[in-house]
Amino acid sequence: MKKLALFVSLLMIASSFTASAWGAMDPTDTKADPDDDKLGNLDEFRAGTNPLNPDSDGGGCWDGWEVTYGLDPTNPEDDLFDTDNDGWTNLREFLEGTNPLNPNTDGDQYPLDSTDPNPLVPDTRGDPRIGPVPLPIPVAEWDSDNDTLADVFEPEWGTDPFNRDSDGDKLHDGLELYFGSDPNDRDTDDDGLWDGQEVWKMPGDMHFTGTSPTRADSNGNGIDDYHDDNDMDFLPNWAEWKYDPITGEPLNFTNPRDPDTDGDGVRDGHEIFGNPANGDQTSDPLLADTDDDQLTDDIDPRTWLVDHLAWSRVVGNSTCPTPFFPGVVTKGVPFNVQGQVEFNMTPYTGEGTGDWTPISVPMLVQIWIEQDGVMTPISDRVATGNDGLFKVSVTIGDEVRAGLARLVITTSIHEKVEYLPMVWDDVSGNRLP
Repeated sequence: MKKLALFVSLLMIASSFTASAWGAMDPTDTKADPDDDKLGNLDEFRAGTNPLNPDSDGGGCWDGWEVTYGLDPTNPEDDLFDTDNDGWTNLREFLEGTNPLNPNTDGDQYPLDSTDPNPLVPDTRGDPRIGPVPLPIPVAEWDSDNDTLADVFEPEWGTDPFNRDSDGDKLHDGLELYFGSDPNDRDTDDDGLWDGQEVWKMPGDMHFTGTSPTRADSNGNGIDDYHDDNDMDFLPNWAEWKYDPITGEPLNFTNPRDPDTDGDGVRDGHEIFGNPANGDQTSDPLLADTDDDQLTDDIDPRTWLVDHLAWSRVVGNSTCPTPFFPGVVTKGVPFNVQGQVEFNMTPYTGEGTGDWTPISVPMLVQIWIEQDGVMTPISDRVATGNDGLFKVSVTIGDEVRAGLARLVITTSIHEKVEYLPMVWDDVSGNRLP
């Protein structure tokens, strides 16, 4: 028989105070746009922008416009790039009212917005019965390879007007001039890194060091950019890429500006050369769980082998088979969640299966509230006591709205790996995360 406790939900009763500048009890303020940048408060929150500043990154383009066209409203650099290769930067497109993702916004006979005298109005001429006749593009504005460097200027720089990246360094010729690098030299500053490895090249590009392509030692620390470790992940900048054995072309690997590319708690260098905090084991820096055995690389005793560990589950006690807590709670008023963690060496196939025993090695327990699929932590991680018992005091804050909610309990590894982590909620019971 199913236990009624599994179906108990929490009723969140709103308190008489709020902590939000916009009014935590006012659902309409999510659409309000106090800075008039065409991005509501909720969307500003999701984008990480300032709801009181129409141009959060100071690049010149309004936040709502950047979000609409898939740009980053928190990065001023993308305002200066030419996303659609039409000869205009994104900032110029914003000021002109054109589409930064379409080189020919009005779809007329001018193929590029930058060469169109009326980029928002289709331009045609000739007998309307015959149809539009292409308008000529001034020779001085031709850009055959769309590298934002007009053909007439390419001979001056010695570049190929039909090859947007004349030196093959992953940085097109127009950007080379923007950053001051040599469009005919893959490594302008002779530091060992191609120019395209050092600078941001396009929206979505994550693989660049952020160093200068014109200074071999960008930060002046006495170590050239090739051997330096800008993200301090114990992996030199050059090793953040793999290289084609024939051409030497750098191939994207780890993020040279993120010390932990896969977010597993182990720095990239320790994943490749050995993690001193976990028996000098190596692991895949692009996978948080290298062997896909439910144990992340920071705690897995064997990162390349699937470990068959004891299963854990969250239960109540002898008087209540499930974790217990109040059915109705009030914001700002503390309440307790109590239970016990057990383990089982046999596969878990559902409630009541296996030979369960209280754990002997502590695990960490954390309490959450789930509403509409969104998990909100309402406690810190707390270590279980003797025999896996726990009693966690929690308080509901204004981040949880009034109404029905689901209480969730998660377990995670504590002192050493003995058990598989588990998730319990008051509707579904225990399950693997």
